[in-house]
Amino acid sequence: MATAFDSAFETAWSSISSTWLTADPDPESADSPGSLSDLTDNDHDDLTDQLAPESINNVSTSDGAINVYFLLDRVNEIVAQDADLSAHFCIYAFSDQAFTDNLKLLWEGSTTESTGTLTGFEVQGVFDSGFFNQYCSASLDMTQVDGDRDQSTKWNNKPPAFFDEEDNLLHHKYMIVDVNSASDPFVVTGSMNWSANGDDTNDENTLIIHDAAIANQFYQEFAARYYMAFGVVDFLK
Repeated sequence: MATAFDSAFETAWSSISSTWLTADPDPESADSPGSLSDLTDNDHDDLTDQLAPESINNVSTSDGAINVYFLLDRVNEIVAQDADLSAHFCIYAFSDQAFTDNLKLLWEGSTTESTGTLTGFEVQGVFDSGFFNQYCSASLDMTQVDGDRDQSTKWNNKPPAFFDEEDNLLHHKYMIVDVNSASDPFVVTGSMNWSANGDDTNDENTLIIHDAAIANQFYQEFAARYYMAFGVVDFLK
């Protein structure tokens, strides 16, 4: 696992302009070799590239309990394939349509707009209030709302998904799958928002942790955020 992150670091480090490695930059001057603009203008999406080394993009501990990924589509596939009973999430930015559609399929058996019947799969979520009404947010799909540039695929049945009531940003990125069950509870967490920027532009990481106790700890944290958003927690046992 440490080797995977070291490889990710080396990939990012190798993309930095050589002037940053050899010059004495003046961060205050845009004209200086090695200025801050040199650094920030570099393309840092190497880890999110489909052609990035498999040694970086798909690594697990020897017991398979923890997996690390730098691509959202891998995470999406795992949730779609392995989630059996429930998904509870807290997220800052969630706009990836494939991920949203897969949750819709689990929730109501269809990816078609305004179509579907509840399957018994449980979905609960808390979004950051600042992103909740963005035209691309998955919250609009779930709550059947048109954005100012409507590109949502509206769900037929609204899940309990709300915007947060925190004093500051809800900057979490986690999903708890099949918590408190015998169906391999796991947590998806890391730096990556489930968005185009998170997947295609930024260098991000995601851990998938297969551990019932850790899933329950995240679930307790989720309950606190859900209570702040909705005012009621009636699902903890």
